[in-house]
Amino acid sequence: MYRRILVPTDGSELAQLAANAAISFAQAGGGEIVARVVDTARRAGVVCTSVTAYGYSRADEIVEVSKRQHCDLIFIASHGRRGLSRLIAGSVTQRVLAYSPVPVMVYRPHIAHARGRLPQDSSDAMRAPG
Repeated sequence: MYRRILVPTDGSELAQLAANAAISFAQAGGGEIVARVVDTARRAGVVCTSVTAYGYSRADEIVEVSKRQHCDLIFIASHGRRGLSRLIAGSVTQRVLAYSPVPVMVYRPHIAHARGRLPQDSSDAMRAPG
């Protein structure tokens, strides 16, 4: 299983949903979270190291932090934009997928929740089987 999981967040609701899902994933496999979701992770009994990073390219910084923190997985949210909106806005997730030296798990809530597999909030993450 993955031991150190990087969970990049931007403070959005989508990022929080992904963080909750990542915490549940870490609980199930005994992993450690590297993210800015320390309080939620600790309440769920998951070790968490907080890292704040700033850079010109969010995607490049995510990849660099994963290297510096010796992460073996990046757990990242994606809006799942398609077509013109994706071309115009670009995709942090796509760039991370292209350049990450470690596996990347992409969380897309409209797919995950439709299948009923991942928690919707921190209380669900804390009740997830461990």
